[in-house]
Amino acid sequence: MAGLGVACALAGVAVVGVAANSAGASSRSASAAAVVYPDDPGIRYTEYAHATVTHAGAVFDRPGVANGNAIASPGTRINFRTDATRVSVMVTYTFACGALGCGHFSAERDGRLLPPSFGSDVASGAGTYLIATQVSPATRSYSIIWPYGTQLVFTGLLLDGGSHRLASPAPGRPVRLYVAYGDSITQGYYASAGTVHTYPDQVARKKGWSVINMGFGGEPTVPSDGTAVGKLHGSIVTVAIGVNDWGQSKALGTFVSDYNGLLDAIRALQPTVPLYCLTPIWTSLESVQNGQGLYVHDYRQAITQIVQQRMASDANLHLIDGLTLVPNQLGYFVDGVHPNDSGFALYASNLAARLSL
Repeated sequence: MAGLGVACALAGVAVVGVAANSAGASSRSASAAAVVYPDDPGIRYTEYAHATVTHAGAVFDRPGVANGNAIASPGTRINFRTDATRVSVMVTYTFACGALGCGHFSAERDGRLLPPSFGSDVASGAGTYLIATQVSPATRSYSIIWPYGTQLVFTGLLLDGGSHRLASPAPGRPVRLYVAYGDSITQGYYASAGTVHTYPDQVARKKGWSVINMGFGGEPTVPSDGTAVGKLHGSIVTVAIGVNDWGQSKALGTFVSDYNGLLDAIRALQPTVPLYCLTPIWTSLESVQNGQGLYVHDYRQAITQIVQQRMASDANLHLIDGLTLVPNQLGYFVDGVHPNDSGFALYASNLAARLSL
């Protein structure tokens, strides 16, 4: 996938794995099962900003944004084919993320989501999770979907039954790539089942796209973030930012400069990509002033004015009123700011209807 680099060393990360056999093969029998290591050519990694893959482990992160959530990689996929009767994934949690759904990952088999999600929001250390079973060996396609809010080291697959190996070629993913930039709402806090309940993942499913989630909890508008977004070479980009600028009491003039700078940075790398700017969705804090004496609506209005002005000379720039995406009712929110699962579902459905390539 264009714009996605794979480093050749796993520096400074502790991993837990099964040692290779003396011949250096990428899988071996372990009792009645076999371990497939992260560098096996039968695995295809997709929908990541940056990957570090070795025999011992694979780690995914999102460089270029100075935010602690950059060590997470929401929605990264591990794609493979096998005839195993039991398929498990082996991971090491590098820390306990602690938020609802933040450490849960999901799996698809032959393109269909397998319920429920699995993993832990509070665990740290190594774990092995059974993701799928079948009665008898039959080659199936699998895709493991990474959590939205923690960093994991992928240490391998555990295959039981069947041929004890991966089939080639590994399954592919849609060529059209959706890049969703934003704050914690975009990242997916607090989607109960993890990434599959976030709005970027749901939009991508509805549209038949791949997706890279570039949402970062706590992030205000930062011009250089646009460079990190543009480097991913998405087929379509959304920008949903601004609430944290209000929360951090950023001066309105500074916000206008930063938002223009963000769009300038994206356009420097992708001058014609369809770019959709979303104003902040409703929050329960609409009547609260920040340290500048400003309301969320003031930042919403500033975005509207910026984008409308730029649209006069940018035919591929679009404005979406965030207030139309999630109903302005507390019942659709976890805490008055972050949507709950019902709110995310409506967000995704309403946004998908507005996006086109």
